[in-house]
Amino acid sequence: MAFLDFRIDSIGTSAYGNIRGRVYVYDMASSKVAKLCRELKSGRFGVKSGRFLVGVCADKNIKVPQNLMRKALFYVERRNPKIVLYPYPNAKHFTQFVK
Repeated sequence: MAFLDFRIDSIGTSAYGNIRGRVYVYDMASSKVAKLCRELKSGRFGVKSGRFLVGVCADKNIKVPQNLMRKALFYVERRNPKIVLYPYPNAKHFTQFVK
């Protein structure tokens, strides 16, 4: 996943700065992938064979079945709009990061 990827549905931001400059941090995620990781950790899915992805979840020991990962990402992508407007219409409070 990459910056402003349509498979992302949550983002956190932070900024730090001093007289030498500012640093911006973006933490992007997919709620469906996070949910999938929680369910896999709890043992909800008993998948034993197939293709797996590692390093997706915070717990690096969790193996994510490739087909479930694709479904999770497609679900989020399908629900996102074709174009993202920021600030969104009628926004009252937002942070501008571009100079």
